[in-house]
Amino acid sequence: MISKQYLRIFRHLLFWVFLSFCILPDTIHGQNNVSFSALEGNVVVVNYDLDGKINKKYVVELLLYRAGNRHFMYAPKAVMGDVGKGRFAGNNRKIVWSIDHELESDFKVDPFVDDYFFVVRARRKRSFQAFWLILATGVAGWYTYNELGDRMQNNAN
Repeated sequence: MISKQYLRIFRHLLFWVFLSFCILPDTIHGQNNVSFSALEGNVVVVNYDLDGKINKKYVVELLLYRAGNRHFMYAPKAVMGDVGKGRFAGNNRKIVWSIDHELESDFKVDPFVDDYFFVVRARRKRSFQAFWLILATGVAGWYTYNELGDRMQNNAN
């Protein structure tokens, strides 16, 4: 005979298994050899290598930080190249940032600051198939939770 305490534990376990399938985190992929150079005309070129599967789609973001100010972070908007959504895995990827095309209120380069650095963040783009897999797993988990829970409760009585 199964006690109500074990039944409660079983239901909580199924709930957390179900929840873990629903909130699958995005996989962050490694970026190596991030370097940048400033060109004439307020243009910055950021080069990076992205470790990952070449045939998979990624979402790549460019972020600007300051070493001396941990609260400073800026995501440039006037970027082009190997950034955004696409197949970017591989070596010698390039992002071009045109600072002059940023809105004036968004960002202005401080000429007295020399501790800027870039981070290229990439995560794998979720496919629509993954959504259906997660949904089916959730429905199966919910059904199992209700059916087995009710059966176990009826057997306990």
